[in-house]
Amino acid sequence: QFRDLCRPHAPLIKRAVLWILVVQVLALVEPYLVMYIIDGFQSGGDVIRVHLVPLCVGMFTVLAFVGAVQVKKNTYIRNVWIAMEHDLPITYGRKLLSLPLTYHQTENTGSIIGKVVRGIGRSCDLVNVLLFEIVPLIIQTMVTFGILAFLYWPAIFVIAPVMTVFAYVTVKVKLGLAEHRMKRHERDGEGDDVLGQAVTNVMTTQAFAQEQREMEVVRAIRDEVKVMTHREFRQYDISDISRNTLISFGRVAVIFVCARAVLGEAISTGLLVFIATLADKVFISSYRISAVFDRMMEAAEPVMRMTQIMEERESLADPVCTKTAAVSRLEGTIRFEGTSFSYKKQGTGKPALSGIDLEINAGETIGIVGESGSGKSTLVKLLMRFDDPSQGRVLIDGRDQRSMRKVYFRRQIGYVPQ
Repeated sequence: QFRDLCRPHAPLIKRAVLWILVVQVLALVEPYLVMYIIDGFQSGGDVIRVHLVPLCVGMFTVLAFVGAVQVKKNTYIRNVWIAMEHDLPITYGRKLLSLPLTYHQTENTGSIIGKVVRGIGRSCDLVNVLLFEIVPLIIQTMVTFGILAFLYWPAIFVIAPVMTVFAYVTVKVKLGLAEHRMKRHERDGEGDDVLGQAVTNVMTTQAFAQEQREMEVVRAIRDEVKVMTHREFRQYDISDISRNTLISFGRVAVIFVCARAVLGEAISTGLLVFIATLADKVFISSYRISAVFDRMMEAAEPVMRMTQIMEERESLADPVCTKTAAVSRLEGTIRFEGTSFSYKKQGTGKPALSGIDLEINAGETIGIVGESGSGKSTLVKLLMRFDDPSQGRVLIDGRDQRSMRKVYFRRQIGYVPQ
């Protein structure tokens, strides 16, 4: 679902990933030059005496260039979430306005808007997490393993198992709390619904002196959410202990293996420092990702709730052929032919309309009266084509409503709900 949200911005995302790759490769130049300098000292220092200034100048140049590339990379990442922040409200606003009237009558408006607002914010947060944290770690790990395979492949057999176990522990803990997190979000949404209803209907709330009661309900829900949140993050804290221990073991193990290789003259001291630096970067990034993963899982639930709105059936379709569907001017003759209609939530109950035959001539003024629930409003909703009859049809000037584009005839109808 999140991939569908990102698809319109794929070109920007690809450019951002390309610049992330450039940054990660250039970031290896500094530790490589440090390795060269250390090995130069180990070999007597003559090379370093001659080339120390050019090496330092070169290192400064590379670091300055990396800083400039970082700015370019960050610009592309910002452009992605700025584009999403711009487009998603438009996309979901268009979707909400296209949903049938029955959807809005059965759903809480405040809850729907809340889902969209939270979902958009979390979607942008996910983009930042992926492009600033996840993708750089993946690229960094791949580049590191590639270099180690060329320079000293035994180090891979130390780093890879540690990262694998670290990832397993992280994912297991986070996914294990997924159901708990879902319940917390549901309860959180219920609190927003109660408050939204009370504020939306503030006249009724105040008229019946229910302000304190409504806020007591909200407070009770928020207290429950607070307890659930503390319980969830206590589990995270417990898992952090094991992950800290694992990372510490990985760092020491890399130093141990490389130090033995130096003693056995399999690698140089400079290469030991270079490998330890690469491994440390990967381990630190992995630990940072574990914290970022919390944000990802926290964001996933609101994003999922928002994207479910896109799966809702849109309002009644317009005819495909727009030329014949256009209406230049309505005369106003209305006819209901054998029209029946049942609201879905009525189930097997009595239909709102059954076998209605009614003709209203152009220029004629009529009034329709009847007790509550007799179908007066339903007639008008069918005339406006807020829904289609379950049987029969509605004609305007002798043409079936379904052969016209809604926008054409609705613009020519003056509609006063009450």
